[in-house]
Amino acid sequence: RKLALYDEYKNSESAETNAPKEEIDYTKIAENYSQLVINYERKRDFPSAEQFHIGEMECRRKQKGEKVKSPFWRKLREWCNEYNLYRILNNYGTSYWQAFWVLLCMFLAFSGIFLMSGFEVVGEKPVNYNWGWGLPSWVDFKEALRFTLSILPFQRSMRYEPYGLLTEIWKVAAVLVFSSQFALLLLAVRRRFKR
Repeated sequence: RKLALYDEYKNSESAETNAPKEEIDYTKIAENYSQLVINYERKRDFPSAEQFHIGEMECRRKQKGEKVKSPFWRKLREWCNEYNLYRILNNYGTSYWQAFWVLLCMFLAFSGIFLMSGFEVVGEKPVNYNWGWGLPSWVDFKEALRFTLSILPFQRSMRYEPYGLLTEIWKVAAVLVFSSQFALLLLAVRRRFKR
């Protein structure tokens, strides 16, 4: 981030100068960031407002570990929460490119999962590598990509069917994951172009 409040980082500076660390109140800093977002959006300075929005979300992420005494568990709580997941998936609603690349990675990962758990092309033998029966062929991976692609628009495709209960469970998970990530992608696009 190019723009940030000093109060968010004053402990890192005190560590460099051997000064005693102060307790940081991330709740108040997040409120300050929120007011800055409102003010800069009112001025129509959207790039600055976006930077302050990221700062607000970062403070809310860090706030999750604020009351934990142990440094290890505090850091773990700061990094393992819903705000960090939101940051990873689309940088707090600000990066549609990040949301797109995450969606693409999810698409490729689910294609590999379907290849290993099994699916069948209607009228042909099932494709199933059972997690270790050799390397999949490119033709089978291409069919797995098509099977995953048939899930994306939420169509009931007649060409591909899940092969077994495990693939059916993965298919339901894929529908939930794809729809959520696609919504985050649209949120980031809307946020960028509504201005």
